[in-house]
Amino acid sequence: MIPFEPRNTIISKSYLIPGNCWPTELGIIYDSCYGKNSYTEVGVFCGKSLFVASLALGKNATITIVDDLSEYGTFPSPEYGKKVLSLTLEQIKIHKPDITIIEIYKPSVQAAVEARSSDVIYIDACHEYAECKADIEIWSRKLNNHGFMIGHDYCSRHPGVMDAVNEACIDFMTFDRTRIWKSSNFR
Repeated sequence: MIPFEPRNTIISKSYLIPGNCWPTELGIIYDSCYGKNSYTEVGVFCGKSLFVASLALGKNATITIVDDLSEYGTFPSPEYGKKVLSLTLEQIKIHKPDITIIEIYKPSVQAAVEARSSDVIYIDACHEYAECKADIEIWSRKLNNHGFMIGHDYCSRHPGVMDAVNEACIDFMTFDRTRIWKSSNFR
């Protein structure tokens, strides 16, 4: 087992994983997950944010990854993206051998039916309004007591995400100079 590593070291190691989170955003994800028992990521791509979140969780934690694997078409081949995610999951297990990993490879709304509840749910799947709003609505029902949801891409480049968050969340916060949003209160 690898001994405890500081937050910045974990974030630096995540740079080797393809993804679109900025270092500041990864810090927010780490801080949001620190010491929690369960984490669900909806839209994992290659696992950059998943890696950071997983290493922040407490002992014997559970992570659930949800993805329909459709984004891998942007890589040289779908197999490449799947291989990178597989390697990321291997590294998570090396760093946290006590972690339980649940993998659900199907569309988000279908996956929510079989997924367990979670302390933190991170939404970064489809960025279109209807799909993002559906994700927020269905996954908010999977939060444990005192749980919260965070999400990515709250920015003008993704107006569908902004509109979905604005409509589905009773109140939410955004973090300065990031695209991260957070809420625990939903319509």
